[in-house]
Amino acid sequence: MIRLVKATVVTLALSLTTLYAGSGHNHDKGHGHSHGVHSKKEMSKESIKSIAEKEMKRLASEKKIPNSWSSIKTLNIKKTGHHNDWAVSFNNPSIQEKAEQTLYIFVGSNGDLKGANYSGK
Repeated sequence: MIRLVKATVVTLALSLTTLYAGSGHNHDKGHGHSHGVHSKKEMSKESIKSIAEKEMKRLASEKKIPNSWSSIKTLNIKKTGHHNDWAVSFNNPSIQEKAEQTLYIFVGSNGDLKGANYSGK
């Protein structure tokens, strides 16, 4: 009998909690639950450019790219097709290897760094 009462109480408790997880709430207009990337506000183009420039200088200071990059200004900034991220490019003509004269730094629309490479892909 006690087992039956316990089973009934547990069943009721579990069935009531599913009521709160139903479709009675919505996630638009900035309301809702935090889901990582979606919880951050999209940043301005100027802020994205600043983040990319700081990352380029960090890479140069850590000797991951030649130090000559640290004084290079932004060449271009454009949206990529991948999650509306930004590709910020820099061109350094002092680099002898032609394939490594343009550096691309990828920044998410919320300001998160996504990576860097010379291919732009």
